[in-house]
Amino acid sequence: DTVIRVWHYTMNHKPTAMMKGHSATVEHVIVSEHANSIVSVSKDTVIKVWDLKDHVCLQTLSKLAFGVHPVTSTFFHSLNHTLILGSKNFNLGVLERTRK
Repeated sequence: DTVIRVWHYTMNHKPTAMMKGHSATVEHVIVSEHANSIVSVSKDTVIKVWDLKDHVCLQTLSKLAFGVHPVTSTFFHSLNHTLILGSKNFNLGVLERTRK
């Protein structure tokens, strides 16, 4: 599915928010309460950063580092705002958030 749905644990009959913007299936979702954001990675290796409160896309990063190899693992380090991505061909991509 290309939509990220946010559910409240007491309201299981419908999502409280739906975040649309991916054109390929979302395969990884990382929630960072510390950074108040959600990071999603789709099958076509498009990365989106979403605002957890307002449910809007803050940033889109397209097809980084991996080429034809799909992202197979993700980790978000919330203290230093670093997203680490891995693929089955042992590529490793590290994305750091820069502050202005």
